[in-house]
Amino acid sequence: MRALPLLLLTSFLLPGLPAAAEVYRWTDANGVVHYGDKAPDAKAKPAQLPQLQVIPGTPAAAAPGKPAGASAPTAEPAPAAEKPRLSIAAPQPEQVIRDTSRQLSVRVDLQSPLPEGAGLIYYLDGVAQNAQPTQERGQIIGNVDRGSHLVDVGVVDRNGKLLVRTPPVIVHVMPPGKH
Repeated sequence: MRALPLLLLTSFLLPGLPAAAEVYRWTDANGVVHYGDKAPDAKAKPAQLPQLQVIPGTPAAAAPGKPAGASAPTAEPAPAAEKPRLSIAAPQPEQVIRDTSRQLSVRVDLQSPLPEGAGLIYYLDGVAQNAQPTQERGQIIGNVDRGSHLVDVGVVDRNGKLLVRTPPVIVHVMPPGKH
């Protein structure tokens, strides 16, 4: 049990020492035990440390065919995937919709392809209108109350994480006018 704290102490206090370096142990006038790579006086004795364990495959181990101490190649970071670009094609901003059906037709214009496994979520006043992402570029939103509403569309990845969302478009749903 005493060897573990000693091993931890030497690994943190003396990280720059080569594996075969001598480690000395001494006690000062206040009774505090010290460790170091240089003996401060003749009273310092070589410390009895446990054998260090080296685990193959860690960065300290050399890769096959490479000289000892050679670092393993580092992987290039994957480029960040470009966010899909899209806009709302319909309805137009500030459009007044006079329809008794209480339905709102939303169409999306994709300027870039959706990532694999991604889908569209249609929003009315910030509330998702489809439970599952869809590949459909158009959606009919039903039971739209009279008044002004915000419409926007988001792209989610296969895990449901929102990748991008269009700026909202304000539309006004009004009853049919008298002619």
